[in-house]
Amino acid sequence: MKLIALDLDGTTFNSKKDISEENRKAIQMAQQQGHIVMVLSGRAPNEIFPSLEKYGLHCHVGANNGASLYIDGQLVNLVKLQPEQCYKIAKELDKEYIPYTISTQ
Repeated sequence: MKLIALDLDGTTFNSKKDISEENRKAIQMAQQQGHIVMVLSGRAPNEIFPSLEKYGLHCHVGANNGASLYIDGQLVNLVKLQPEQCYKIAKELDKEYIPYTISTQ
């Protein structure tokens, strides 16, 4: 058994956030052969799971740039920052006009 980790955007999914039939079948074949398939993305879980469900895919998920980990759809690990850390980081990003998203859940 192997772990196959796949980036979503621009790799597994194209620029339209669609997955080719070839990629979908390859993922399903790997799972049928007993391999664990995990998708990784900077996106939030509520954006990832509907995309996977649309294509009938059931994969482990690393979301929020690895800050949250889902196994069989269940959250098993979450990396949190303390509010003070968030304020400090946000202040620096604001200074440089860098867009960001803060998730509170």
